[in-house]
Amino acid sequence: MPKSPAPPRRPKRPEIPPALTVAGIDIDTVGPDSLQEGDSDLVPAWDPDYILEPDVMEPLVLAANLDVPIMLVGPMGAGKTTSIEALAALIGQPCLRITFNGDVRAADLVGSKEVFQTDQGPYTEWQDGLIPRALDRQWWVILDEYDACPSKITFVLQSLLEPGHPLTLTRGNKIMRAPSGSRFRIFATSNTVGGGEETGLFTGTVQINKSHLSRFAGVRVGYMAREREEIVLQGKFPQANPAMIKKVVSVAVEVRNAFGIGSCSVPIALRQTILWVRAAERLIQGCSFQPITAYQRGLAFAVGSLMDPRDRQFVQGVAQRVFGGPGW
Repeated sequence: MPKSPAPPRRPKRPEIPPALTVAGIDIDTVGPDSLQEGDSDLVPAWDPDYILEPDVMEPLVLAANLDVPIMLVGPMGAGKTTSIEALAALIGQPCLRITFNGDVRAADLVGSKEVFQTDQGPYTEWQDGLIPRALDRQWWVILDEYDACPSKITFVLQSLLEPGHPLTLTRGNKIMRAPSGSRFRIFATSNTVGGGEETGLFTGTVQINKSHLSRFAGVRVGYMAREREEIVLQGKFPQANPAMIKKVVSVAVEVRNAFGIGSCSVPIALRQTILWVRAAERLIQGCSFQPITAYQRGLAFAVGSLMDPRDRQFVQGVAQRVFGGPGW
């Protein structure tokens, strides 16, 4: 019987010194001895191919040093969450990601009284939510898709954005705070700066109270520069033909530019270019497809099939012009 393939290994993290300089600013790192049991599982995986963008890392490091909540705003797939996780991975910091998907309740975040059954009958007991756990264990918290967070939850979280991160718990009206010197930090990501939108790209987003938004610092995150995206893709797929990588990025950049002026209703995100090249190289290496055919199929797999007919036709035209072959 053939052996199952070995599971992929986590990339080896470089040795972490007591402090690092990131984007010109010093930041303390987190040694293994500072972590509680199980915390290492929340340290994001180290990606040796990721490029730290100085314009994004500078405000992130500054916010972490000043203990100020910060919101990253930008288009889908620009790397907002990835930037936070990359910094956490670099310094060895546990990181809890909470995505507002419509099912998250205030009780999930803060906690609630739960009913338990025993032989002696039912009894109630307070169960901490995710935020008290993060405060206690000094995790970073990423509030992902924050512009989809309903107001009844943002108001619950409002005090947490103040200095000291006070959080009132129903458990005996206890006020929980991050201890002095705590590594607990709050980050948020958003596509719309809490203003809502009408394009249909970000269905489910809501308007966020401006007073609430004023408690965050902010940074705009755009798509990676062409040369950097080529480096990332080539690093992830060293076997790929550099000329093909350049064409993939050229298509993505042209579609993003078209999105910016309204000629196309959806951009191509970095995660999609990664999937595009991954699929194409699999077809070349594992199925003996010709490169031009593999990259056409890879584009349809990663991007085109989920677009509406008008956008799909536009992207087909861009790809045909860039790759110099027939549309897929």
